[in-house]
Amino acid sequence: MQFRLLYSGQLLGAGRSDTRASLKHEIRLEFHPQLKRLWATNRSLLSMAQFRAQNWAEAHPGTPREELRPNITEGEAELWIQEELATLGRRWIAEKWERCGRGYIPLVTEDMCLRCSLGVCRG
Repeated sequence: MQFRLLYSGQLLGAGRSDTRASLKHEIRLEFHPQLKRLWATNRSLLSMAQFRAQNWAEAHPGTPREELRPNITEGEAELWIQEELATLGRRWIAEKWERCGRGYIPLVTEDMCLRCSLGVCRG
């Protein structure tokens, strides 16, 4: 899978006296909507999230899924189930990667056997 994240701004190195925390946060804010869309539209990531839905169900036994289901026709049921599975899988990943009360859905982790390479282009 290949994709491109776009960021237009300064890329400055961090040091002991200046960690550039605000710059790092600015970059995260730029990437967040792009990564959110990628998780929602990429077939490989959707499949991974759907696969992780079982982990969410095991971590939340007794959750009544019927209450979550909207009033839909049978023709819409399969699509709804696939979307629900992806949502539950992403929730499980976010719970696993919760930091300071906020859930994160990382794209590259060792336990999901995902790797990446990075290329930086100057415009």
